[in-house]
Amino acid sequence: MVETSSFLFGVGYMAPKIIIQKAKKIYGKYYVLLMLSYFLPFVLFTSLDFVIKNPTESSYFLFFKIFIIVLLAVFVFLFLKKPNKTKTTFGFILKTLNLDALIGLLVILLLSSNLKELNGMTVGMYFAFVSSTFIYYHFYRKHLATIAKYKTI
Repeated sequence: MVETSSFLFGVGYMAPKIIIQKAKKIYGKYYVLLMLSYFLPFVLFTSLDFVIKNPTESSYFLFFKIFIIVLLAVFVFLFLKKPNKTKTTFGFILKTLNLDALIGLLVILLLSSNLKELNGMTVGMYFAFVSSTFIYYHFYRKHLATIAKYKTI
């Protein structure tokens, strides 16, 4: 039960070594998915010299903007909703994702406020935000399911 930290979750998040190892095993594939969701569109669109000037004039951009706004609302709701105080491995992962998700939210808000062109970097950031929101929601549901299982036992 020695308290330790992990580079994957940040050195500021201490937990017993067994919890860290279990969390790394669970979160590892989602971390790879998150990194791919940024770097794959970034590399693909940058290598293709993909640039859309004035994307706000595109009809597809309205659909995309509504989708991002709905995701922002879901993320803010999940972020502000106080999770149950019962400790689970999924709750630990959520706690470590809070700062990353908040920074991602701020970056998306800054990108969306004055978007003059859509390029590989901005598309990658949007994909990473969508991916991180789904990952956050997934771990939130797992946390609640684990708590419900504790109550039935």
